[in-house]
Amino acid sequence: MTEKKVTTFQFYSLLYICSVVAAFMFVSTTVIDLGTTDAILFPSVFGVLSLITIIPTFIFNKKSNGESVLSAISKRNKIFSDVVAFFYIVLVFILLLRTLARLDLFVSSEVFPENTMTFLIVSIVIVSVFLSLLDIGALSRASTIFLIMVTLSVSVVVFSAFSNIESVNIVPFFMNGETEFVKQAFSYSVFFPESACLILFLSNIKGNIKKGYYLYILFLVLSLTIVAFTVVGALGEFSNTQLFPAFAISSVGEFRVLERFESIQSSVWTVCIIAKTTLQIMIISNCIRHLFPKIKWWTPNALTGIIATAFIIYISNGVTRFSFMSSQIWVTVTYILLVVVLPVISLLSILKKKRGEKLA
Repeated sequence: MTEKKVTTFQFYSLLYICSVVAAFMFVSTTVIDLGTTDAILFPSVFGVLSLITIIPTFIFNKKSNGESVLSAISKRNKIFSDVVAFFYIVLVFILLLRTLARLDLFVSSEVFPENTMTFLIVSIVIVSVFLSLLDIGALSRASTIFLIMVTLSVSVVVFSAFSNIESVNIVPFFMNGETEFVKQAFSYSVFFPESACLILFLSNIKGNIKKGYYLYILFLVLSLTIVAFTVVGALGEFSNTQLFPAFAISSVGEFRVLERFESIQSSVWTVCIIAKTTLQIMIISNCIRHLFPKIKWWTPNALTGIIATAFIIYISNGVTRFSFMSSQIWVTVTYILLVVVLPVISLLSILKKKRGEKLA
């Protein structure tokens, strides 16, 4: 979408921290049981699903000669590219609202309990809007630094909580049946739609995109599996009583050097969420520019920030509204449309055009 190139390592570092922070901001639900041993296998199912759903994007990359989705489609059918851009705006905006809502809940419940943190959320949106005016290269390069912070944070959390793992919490797999396992594993997987970003930035990435993606998924699955094992082993069924189970393990572990490590961890995740919201605002803004090429460069970013702020203030003032935004049905529909439907129909559009050119 922008002109500057980034390496595969830099770009996938950005996707990695966006995915890992989603795991630590995972809210306990009645749909997914994170206290059973089955939860340890959820990341593996997510990995397999990610390898399958990315196939259309890889084919698109080959057929479009490395062009990003909107640019490639626009050369063949401008109206259709506008429709695709519109759907990306709507769907990514839903993801942005969900991210901000989770952050609001996280800060108000874990960092500053019983306090209204609207000002902090608005401040984060403002920062994200300004950062989104930069190119994807700057954000991706900064993410390599965030990657070190996340790696250290996760490592310390796992190390500190490992001594609290109890064998009684590790029970045989599929205690609730294979069907229930598949259902919960899929419900878990749809909380990670970050791979949908790849097709939007194909022309901005230099290097072996396939190899980078496979390594990204491998390390992400390993990280999520380690976190899941620690949550299950240290908390067991107790994890289902915690609002943020993955974050809760930082308080049960004993790490003598850092008495209040959970406070440091909160800062790390907040910085990573800023990177995630910046990416989301950047995508929305670039799609708006695709629809309205003559619009001032900063206008879509500012407009997105203003609308998102208004929505999140409205959502944060009502538990029912927050529950509606975070409902499993919305999460699933958003994932399917972003990760499956849009890449597939985009691929079909350029294949149809090429077939027509050959017949002509």
